[in-house]
Amino acid sequence: MGLFGSSERAFVKDNAVRADQRPLLATGAILIYANSWAGWTTQTLKLDQRKVTAARVLDEFWDITERSQALSEIEDLLAGGSSTVTGGNLSRAPFQSSVSKYNTDSGWHGERRDSIDARLARYTSGDRSALSPAEAAMLDKVVDNIIANWYGNMAVTRISADWVKTVLAYDVDRAAFVARLAFNCGYLTEDETWNTLRRTRSMAEATFSRWFQYGLSFMKGRAIAMCDTDFSDMKDLCNKILLLDAPRWGDVWASSPLHP
Repeated sequence: MGLFGSSERAFVKDNAVRADQRPLLATGAILIYANSWAGWTTQTLKLDQRKVTAARVLDEFWDITERSQALSEIEDLLAGGSSTVTGGNLSRAPFQSSVSKYNTDSGWHGERRDSIDARLARYTSGDRSALSPAEAAMLDKVVDNIIANWYGNMAVTRISADWVKTVLAYDVDRAAFVARLAFNCGYLTEDETWNTLRRTRSMAEATFSRWFQYGLSFMKGRAIAMCDTDFSDMKDLCNKILLLDAPRWGDVWASSPLHP
C-alpha cells in the first residue's frame, strides 16, 4: 500500500471495498491523495475524519452545507459549467499555510470548460495570446515539471504533453472528490456515490488512454484556474500525481489502468 503507515493500513483493512469497486476510486484520487496528511486514503470510499471532517471541507471550501448543493455542484462540474464556489481560495483557509496543505480547488469563476479547452488548444498550437501571461507562465512551469519528473511506465515528451488539450480531468476529479466528501458527511448515499464515480470513471475512459494524460489534464486545468498561486504549490501536487502513476507504490492508478 505504498507510503501508508500502520494507522492507514488498518483503516484500509477496516473499510475495504469490493474488487469490482476498486477501479472506481481512481477518479477523485488526486485530491484525496493531496490531502493524505489528514489521514485520507485513495483506497477506501470512507475517509478518516479524526483530523478534519468532510462536512467542514465542503462548508468552508465549497460553500456546500446540504445535499442539494452537493448534487448541483457535481452536476455542474461534470457538465462543464462555470463553478462559482470558492473552494481552494486561500482567503477562506484559516487552518492552512498553502494550497498544497489543503487541496480543494476552485472553479473557473464564470468561464465554461469548452471555452478553456478552446483557449488551451490555440495556445498549444502556437497562439501565445490565447492565455493570459499569468496562465501561460504557470502552465509552462507545470508542464515542464511533469516532463522532467514523470517516472511512470513511459517517458513524457513535449509532443505527448501537448496532445492533452482539455482540462476535463480537473472538473472530473473535483466532481468525484465532492461526491466522496458528500458521502462521508451524509449528503449522498453509498449507491449514489458509487454511481457518480462510475460516471466520472467513464468520462475519463472516454477521453484519455492513460492515467498520465488524466493527471496532466488535471494539472493543466489547475494551472490555468489557479495561475496566481505560488508554483511550489503546483509542484507539490504534481509530485503526488507522479506517485499515483508509479507502479511500485501500488496505488489506485497503478492497479486500475484506464484501459486494461
